Amino acid sequence: MRGENRMSRIVLGRYPSPDPLLQNPRWVASQLRRGSQVPRYSYARNNPTRYIDHDGLPGTRECVVSSVVKPRQAVHVLNASSRYPSRIVCLTEETTETLYRLGLDELIVGVSGFTVRPPQARKKPRVSSFLDADFEQIVALKPDLVLGFSDLQATLGAELAKRGVPVMLFNQRSLSEILQTIRIIGALVGASAKAEALAEELQRGLEGLANENATLPKRPRIFFEEWHEPLISGIRWCSELVELMGGDDICGECRTEQGAKGRIYDASEIARRNPDAVIASWCGRKATREKIVSRPGWASVRAVIDDQLYEVKSPFILQPGPAALTDGAAQLARIIRAVSTGERLPPPREGDLRGAGLAASFPTVGHER
Repeated sequence: MRGENRMSRIVLGRYPSPDPLLQNPRWVASQLRRGSQVPRYSYARNNPTRYIDHDGLPGTRECVVSSVVKPRQAVHVLNASSRYPSRIVCLTEETTETLYRLGLDELIVGVSGFTVRPPQARKKPRVSSFLDADFEQIVALKPDLVLGFSDLQATLGAELAKRGVPVMLFNQRSLSEILQTIRIIGALVGASAKAEALAEELQRGLEGLANENATLPKRPRIFFEEWHEPLISGIRWCSELVELMGGDDICGECRTEQGAKGRIYDASEIARRNPDAVIASWCGRKATREKIVSRPGWASVRAVIDDQLYEVKSPFILQPGPAALTDGAAQLARIIRAVSTGERLPPPREGDLRGAGLAASFPTVGHER
């Protein structure tokens, strides 16, 4: 029909719903005052999906309308979705903990299987590991937002997006980016004020720990060991925490590397740098003293000689969220203070690596410090 293209432009463009507009006399009057031409419409008899366009052009054209929104339907259409996401799937632990700390745990409908903070979060459906997810289960939960982390979950995010699921992937690597991410999460769910308060509370906590360690006798040289085979140094937020808490990261030059491949070291190079202490946190795995001390050339490393070998459990430090900024930071501060003063903190059990010996400040499944 000759008028279809013209009316497609009008319906989808300037006048998405002509009938409600033209029934508003204030709108019509404002258009006339501006000298604008006001299109006139009337519905075709016995056919509510057609109307007549009297647009001032020669002749009268009958145009097809695929969907007409009546005035009484407008409120329902505009409010068909909640103002903010209300069914959220968290593919990593830090977003889950953040929402719990904001008092918004009722929004969470699915979590990562690695989630341990807080324990009650594990009662939610567990829909993913870190690199894999049950897409059918996630879609069945009807989420209006999925939260994930980094390029490592990009494939998961892409697959969910193809299935029509809204996805937000964060990529926070530094302490300041972690605080920013907390603020963004709050904004996404309409809780900006709460998120701002949480971020400020976490920052004050870090500043307090840093001030406590500001007058240490010396800044001990620390090797933060994120993995053992290959030997990987600490990711950026761990490196920054070491230095904020009064230590010197002996591998600090690589902290800005985006991926773990850029933080791989030969064991002989770490021995050459001769750290005063080793702080191990092997992702999802218990770190062992035997593997550390048995490395070729490490018998002469100061950390081994002085037996300043420690472990911080990965749920406390290797997730870029509140855990790292609270319990993880507190443990690092305690360990660095001990190494600086020559104190040897006890291991939690005989034969284990030494630990900070602090109680968790936030409920954590099976990882009491």
